[in-house]
Amino acid sequence: MTNNIREIRFRQGISQKDLAKKADMCQSVLCAIETGRLKPGRNDMQRVSDALTMNVSEIFPGEKMELKKDSAECLPAPAESTAESMGDTHGF
Repeated sequence: MTNNIREIRFRQGISQKDLAKKADMCQSVLCAIETGRLKPGRNDMQRVSDALTMNVSEIFPGEKMELKKDSAECLPAPAESTAESMGDTHGF
């Protein structure tokens, strides 16, 4: 998964160690995410984006997060394909 963590960190003048602390994660985990060796879960993506005060999609291009109704929990956006678009018109 591509991300812009390194570029954003440099622009903001923040070290990887400091970002990891702000995001409440181990520096080794942040390093693995930043270099693309580890695919972050939605909680990790949200913590990194909160620590950088940016939207998830600005840091992780192609990742869309939306708020779950009646909750502050972020969920991945629904996939483009639906039962209807796949030919299922029975409503099951």
